[in-house]
Amino acid sequence: MGEVEHQDSLPLGEPETKIELRYNIHTMRKVEQQIKKAFDEGSTKTVANTKTDGHSVWLHGNKIIERRGSEVWATLSDWNTPTTRSRLNGIIGAGYHTRKGQALRNDQPINQADWQRIS
Repeated sequence: MGEVEHQDSLPLGEPETKIELRYNIHTMRKVEQQIKKAFDEGSTKTVANTKTDGHSVWLHGNKIIERRGSEVWATLSDWNTPTTRSRLNGIIGAGYHTRKGQALRNDQPINQADWQRIS
């Protein structure tokens, strides 16, 4: 499933008047559940194209999550793809999405190559 953005327009009153409803739904994939569990426990796990050593997480060999002391940092690693966003959102609840081709985190524009402090 992954992240789905859905937009509905409902007529209200005059024909030109609309209310727009927007919502994001994220369904965690099995790979994300398994990697999240291992990362949270600090253990090693590889599932398909994603792996963790309990300290960092890699997708297709690109580091996308790492612990820095007590903080967790994340990056799209310059790959603003649905899979990268899904891994980040599923494993650490990072709030990544895209609007009109622009990478966003919690509705704020970001550089897709930069690291972001998550917690």
